[in-house]
Amino acid sequence: MVVGSLRMRRDAVMFAAFLAVLAWFLYFYGASAAGLVGPDEPRYAQVSREMLRTHDWITPYLHGEPWFEKPPLYYWITAACFAIFGVTEAAARLPAALFAVGFVVLFAWQTRRLFPGETSRYAVPILLSSAGWIAFGRAATMEMLFSSLLAGALGFMALWLWQGRRRWLFAFHGLLALTVLAKGFGGVALAAIILFAYCCATREFVWFVRVLNPVAVTLFAVIALPWIGAMEFRHGDAFFQEFIVRQHFRRYVTPELAHPGPWWFYIPVLLAGLLPWTAHLALLDVRPVMRDHRRLFLLSWAAMILLFFSLSQGKLSGYILAAVPAVAMWMGEEWTRATLWRIRVVGVAQALILLALAPLLRALPTAMARGLTHADFQLTLGSWFTGRSGMWTAGVALLAWFAWRGRRFAAPLMAATLTTFAVIWLVAAIGPEVDRMASARLIAVDTCGKTFGIEGVRRQIRYSLEFYCDRQLDESTSLEYTLSPSAPPGARMVKEFPGSGLTLWKRGEK
Repeated sequence: MVVGSLRMRRDAVMFAAFLAVLAWFLYFYGASAAGLVGPDEPRYAQVSREMLRTHDWITPYLHGEPWFEKPPLYYWITAACFAIFGVTEAAARLPAALFAVGFVVLFAWQTRRLFPGETSRYAVPILLSSAGWIAFGRAATMEMLFSSLLAGALGFMALWLWQGRRRWLFAFHGLLALTVLAKGFGGVALAAIILFAYCCATREFVWFVRVLNPVAVTLFAVIALPWIGAMEFRHGDAFFQEFIVRQHFRRYVTPELAHPGPWWFYIPVLLAGLLPWTAHLALLDVRPVMRDHRRLFLLSWAAMILLFFSLSQGKLSGYILAAVPAVAMWMGEEWTRATLWRIRVVGVAQALILLALAPLLRALPTAMARGLTHADFQLTLGSWFTGRSGMWTAGVALLAWFAWRGRRFAAPLMAATLTTFAVIWLVAAIGPEVDRMASARLIAVDTCGKTFGIEGVRRQIRYSLEFYCDRQLDESTSLEYTLSPSAPPGARMVKEFPGSGLTLWKRGEK
């Protein structure tokens, strides 16, 4: 008995250590390999830097002007990271990575209590190595903070519904309050809709009343409302109109603040975000959910998030990230029950998907550098078995063998390991191309020390350059230097930046 207990404890420690190594490479490795990109990363990092500089922990500022779009949680944490580690890309991306991995730990704990047994051993590798969770866990944005906090809150709601303990209700309200500080009141609306859907399915509407426990609601208010009250007191209607009216209501009912998309927009987003576990969706069986309220809640959780954002006029891929943990937990539970035949079918399908990704992984750097039309997405028969592609093929073959032999534990670990190797390779291969084409880090080296204006610069490059230069740039061709795609009148070329399509020009010289 003692020997068996020690062996189980040793195996658990080794399993946790192995996942910790994977987590390091999946979320922290090469965090500064590429400069800050997109419209969000550089702006959020700049707001955090100005918060650290001004020591104003209430009002966020962007280039000296109040910034009302988002709450302060990401800015607070990133400013602390900047103070400790310096103003770097890795420090800007560290909060998302910490929340991504920290939630996986909480997710494992919640899964063990909702589904005692082996479920967490399968669900944790699924979530840890899902493409969507990795992508947003490596980005200097608020999506991971909001999604992990909301998913954690919903996990505690599930425990409260299943066990009825008040402590889980308080934990739910505490984390839900933090979602308000992470991204606003969207998490509150989603939690209410999910609980209502669950109550409708079970016809137990008493939960919708009990969730409003006065002590728990007070805890929520104490955490969530002081910052909003302070901002309203400081800035009045300007804050209310931007943060509440524009960023909450108009963002949902109009496409002006996010990209419009068809009703099915999030179906391919979810399928891609679950890679390399997309084939495991075939395990999910909705027929017995009415007999198991835990799985019914997971279905309500994922389905209501998808439905809510599918009805929105503005759509962005990160909006449904909080649904991924529910699907991962459900997949893990179904994997424990799967027959040998289903393990074989799903495992081999997963191996085929991973094998099909090899040409994409190989061609991605070239596609970013020269465009999709110039990328080579084909592999010859011999190249499948040589070099990196050969190693990838061998790993995929081992995964298929594990699945065919019914190795219920080894197959998911092998898939997570393959995903980790793919991330390591992509970080090294794509980082330079991102710098050359999508970030202004290289441009900043030759421009930030000069007096220059910009003209015709894409907003993503502009925001990135403003972060690296630590100042707002003027749309002007009258300064000594101009950064633009084409030459201003009477200017000569100083340096060309081919990836971005921009050139630095000097005025007054031919």
